[in-house]
Parts: sequence; C-alpha cells; structure tokens
Amino acid sequence: VATWLHAFTVILVPIVNVDGYHSFWYLSDQVGRKNRRELPDATDYEQGVDLERNYPFKWGTCSGSSGITSDDTYRGPSPASEPETQGVMALASAQRPIINMSYHTYSELAIQPYGCTGSYTSENRVFRDLASDVGSHMPNDGSNGWYSAGTGWELLYAVDGEMNDWFYGQLGSYGLTVEANSSSQGFQPAYVTWRDSTVLRNRIGWQYLLDRLESS
Repeated sequence: VATWLHAFTVILVPIVNVDGYHSFWYLSDQVGRKNRRELPDATDYEQGVDLERNYPFKWGTCSGSSGITSDDTYRGPSPASEPETQGVMALASAQRPIINMSYHTYSELAIQPYGCTGSYTSENRVFRDLASDVGSHMPNDGSNGWYSAGTGWELLYAVDGEMNDWFYGQLGSYGLTVEANSSSQGFQPAYVTWRDSTVLRNRIGWQYLLDRLESS
C-alpha cells in the first residue's frame, strides 16, 4: 500500500448519491438508483434523478435512459443537472485521473465504456484486455468463477449519460464500472453476510489494477 501511495495520488469517494443512499437504506426505498431531487409530477417513492444517466457525454442519445420523471432511469431535465454529478465532474476535471473504478450492485461484472448499443471506444482492444484482466482477478460470490467483462450493452442493456463514458470521452480516463455481488443478492446485499466477503473479493481486482499501472 505504501508503494502505491508514494507512486500515485489515490482519491476515494465513498458515496456519490448521499440522499439516495439514505433513502435506500433507511426509508425502505428498494430502488436506490435515484437521488432525492423533488419532482412535482412524481410520487414520493418516484422522486429523483438517476445520476448514472445524468452525465453530459451522450446524454439521452441512445434509449439508455428515460425522460419520464417517474421512471427509475430518469436522466434529469438537462445534462449534469444534479449537484452530485457536477461535484464528480469538478473533482475529475481538476485531478485528471488516469484510471477510475466506480462501484455498484449487482451482477458480478467489470464494465468498460461505452454504454450505447453497438458503440466502442477507439481503444476497444485496450479496454477489452483491461476489463477482462480486472474481472478475472475478482472471484464471484460462489467462488466458482470470476466477474464477466464487456460493455454494458453487451452484458446488460444500453446506458447513456453514464459516468465512466464521460470520464473517458471527456478526460481520456480509463474507467471501469464494477457491478458487485450476484443477482441473487440484489441491489441491497445483506450487510453482515456480504460486507467483508465482497470487500476481500473485489480488493484483488483493484490491487491488480494499481500494480499494472505501477509497472506500465
């Protein structure tokens, strides 16, 4: 760890969606995607914007988000409309990170840009190798395999306005999205059962990534 900290500036952002996190864990909101922006035409349960569809890069361009306020994937009224999105963009623009990992649940995946169906970066081979190598260093919950790698649209569904798409498209940062835990755990894995296990399994992946960066 000391070697990494001497070689790199490592920035940790524990929670981006603080209001959504509070709602998710403490107010029995089982969706958990959205912040708590007040929307006049949505019920209390439907309030908020999906921050992972609010970034300016390819915002609202490929049916990877919704313009309907009540939907779970509502992208917001305009690109980067949300203070949480703006905060991440300001930090990233100031620091210009070389690599970035964004953690979510669930599906046991290492996801590379881009999110729109049929879309790849100009460095697709690099991203393929990176996502595959990181994923192959993270044991799955059953300890009988590893995290799968690819673009979001190949593994799950199309997404537009996504954070790591913006990181690469705007800043050239090599970002990966990690979807931790299996589908059987859902969006809210049992804390006591899965907290330590998930940290240990995923730690191998980000340690590999830092070691690879150090040797490059």
